[in-house]
Amino acid sequence: MNIRHRSVVETTSPSVEAVSVSEARDFLNLDSSADDSLLAIFIAAARQHFEGVTGRTTTPRNLAARFDVFPDNQGSMILPRVPVSAVSAVKYLNTSGVETTLSSTEYRVDTASVPARVGLAHGKSWPDTAIMESAVTIEYSSGFASAELVPAVDRNIILMLVADMYEHRNAQSELNLTNDSKFDRVLAARQIPEVH
Repeated sequence: MNIRHRSVVETTSPSVEAVSVSEARDFLNLDSSADDSLLAIFIAAARQHFEGVTGRTTTPRNLAARFDVFPDNQGSMILPRVPVSAVSAVKYLNTSGVETTLSSTEYRVDTASVPARVGLAHGKSWPDTAIMESAVTIEYSSGFASAELVPAVDRNIILMLVADMYEHRNAQSELNLTNDSKFDRVLAARQIPEVH
């Protein structure tokens, strides 16, 4: 049986956003850079919203997915967020509650699947863990190597969100993009199955 994560946290922040302030300014047809700091905030918020809804990571960062247990010996642990470029460590709390790093020869990483998964290497079995929440942690890298490699559709969705935030920045009750059923369908089409 495959198991899903209990939680996922970013252990590093992105060093670059999927879209630049200049691109957002062009998308909004703004001639002035007066609102650049506001646009930077909206870009980060739009990226976070996009990634949270879709399970996709835009630009590179390190993540830690936590699981309560290892799966049975036939199953895999499904990693939230795609694309996954590498798994750096599988750690667990042993039966004494001490954090232990599992040797990479004990497991295999399948980054070709979407979403990526971590399963046992042939002939191996998962170790016993402490009986507690988040006893297993997988540390991994996710995201595209550069903003230019982020799919155009994802970048466009982020720009649409930025435009909506900018155009409705003072609104309290207007219908905005995040309440638009057409936009919701486009965003839903980018969701990764099994991650949510």
